[in-house]
Amino acid sequence: MLEEALAIYAACGDRNGESRTLHTLGDTARDAGDRGAAAELLERSIAIGRDVGSRIYVANALHSLADLELDRGEVDRAEELYRTALEHAVEFGIERHQVYCLAGLAAASALRGDQSRARLLWRGVETAERGLRFRIVADERNRYEQIVGHIAEIRERNLNLQEAVTVALSGSS
Repeated sequence: MLEEALAIYAACGDRNGESRTLHTLGDTARDAGDRGAAAELLERSIAIGRDVGSRIYVANALHSLADLELDRGEVDRAEELYRTALEHAVEFGIERHQVYCLAGLAAASALRGDQSRARLLWRGVETAERGLRFRIVADERNRYEQIVGHIAEIRERNLNLQEAVTVALSGSS
């Protein structure tokens, strides 16, 4: 059905619809284990989103591509993508998306061996989730928790969302 939707959006010239559908197809391919197809679909989604100036769609697809790169073990690339997505989310005031990006950055920091930064960012994620009264979707949360969950004393310092974003974008801990 997504392939059909993509064809309809293309035929109608609805580039935003194409971008959103490509993003969903990319996530679907990633979840099915087809990382090559997922990367291609997400890159196309990002390109179309940039072409039409839809930074919100770009931010969402960048986050999904960052998750894919994290899964591939491409930590530097994942971190770069999470940061860019976070900058877009901050610009548009999309707090929940900021939390997702922070979770990805926490995981990237943990994989890089920066336990202090990972711990600090993850604490910001948990605090923001409580404050916003939502929780990261289970599949994505599991991805991040498998990486950061082993860090001891993860609850040692509270950060609110804005403090965690500042830490994430500054590169400091």
